Amino acid sequence: MRVRVTLPTREAKRLKEKIMPLATSVEDEDWGDAEWELVALIDPGSFRVINELLAKECKGGGSRVETLSFAAVQGEDRID
Repeated sequence: MRVRVTLPTREAKRLKEKIMPLATSVEDEDWGDAEWELVALIDPGSFRVINELLAKECKGGGSRVETLSFAAVQGEDRID
């Protein structure tokens, strides 16, 4: 599954270490002035973990996780 995670910069500095181990592959990472954006491949079960982490830690303050693709391929392996 390919996702985009967006967080305010101050929250990202605190939560990046919890989010990165859930990614099987990082496609893009961008630190802007106001926000951090990560595009990565994850296992489908990790979507819920990330979503719950953002809801708990950020209290809805500008964080989001978006599904870009439900089926994504990493190398020769298919990740559904």
